[in-house]
Amino acid sequence: DDNIKHRRRNHLLVRFATGGRPEGKTNDSSFRKEILSSIEYVKASFRMPTPFFLRNRYSTKNRDGVSVSSSFDFAEGIARFVLSGDVGSSGRTRAVLRLDGAEDSTLTIVRALDESKIIAPTISLNSGKIVYDYYLNLDGISSSRSNEYRRKANSSIRVHVDPTNGILLKWTDGIRGGGRSGGGSCWVTECRIPLGTTAAGPLAADVRVGRRWAI
Repeated sequence: DDNIKHRRRNHLLVRFATGGRPEGKTNDSSFRKEILSSIEYVKASFRMPTPFFLRNRYSTKNRDGVSVSSSFDFAEGIARFVLSGDVGSSGRTRAVLRLDGAEDSTLTIVRALDESKIIAPTISLNSGKIVYDYYLNLDGISSSRSNEYRRKANSSIRVHVDPTNGILLKWTDGIRGGGRSGGGSCWVTECRIPLGTTAAGPLAADVRVGRRWAI
């Protein structure tokens, strides 16, 4: 049953301030007040079935439902809320709404163009600014393959474009290890190109090359 499956993914996190229980005799009401006042952070996450007006009864691709996550930091007085879910009947589009009391609230539309290419524009709800993220899988691994295989042999290109700040290009050249247990390694090349600065041109780019190993 879909409802049972989604209930299993629900959880509640509560973080209390460090410190011992007050000395001396305390009644139940004062103890409850002491416990409530010691709460520093609360986070709740749960999944629910996709609403009927967004669901395609003939499609089997949008069974992940809608994910809801909310939190409140009592020390800083900041609330955060994240709502994400599939949009449409193709199962290739996902919307993520982030409402943040401290930072910019955004709406991200994640669109899988095919099995290896993903584009995700993010719109600021405060200023209307749009940034773009693009992902290209160079391995040709379909989404049906295991996540473990992706982690061991991940060759990809990621691009983050901020028209007012710059462009970040990250190229990961994955090398699989020997056998099924080999974690392999990868070369990682990052190139940062600033935009909107006086130091325009290729000399302003910051290029870094490194290597990583999966153990």
